[in-house]
Amino acid sequence: MFEANHEDDPLRFVIKSSDPQQPTSFIANAQTQEEKEEWNRKIGEQLDQQKRFLAALVDPKRFMGGADDMSAPIGNMSL
Repeated sequence: MFEANHEDDPLRFVIKSSDPQQPTSFIANAQTQEEKEEWNRKIGEQLDQQKRFLAALVDPKRFMGGADDMSAPIGNMSL
């Protein structure tokens, strides 16, 4: 899970494990609002990509040859 805002500091954000067996959390602190927005954007993109991969694994036919074709090359996924 990803929380883009943290109550104590506007430059902080939280990344939490969704695994109930390992309730791990990471609190990150950006130096600037722009840096925080960039991290939020990149993390959001990664989470969206994970959701797409999971959906493709669950229903592969839906993702073959359509607009969501998972066989197409994936863009830069680095943080």
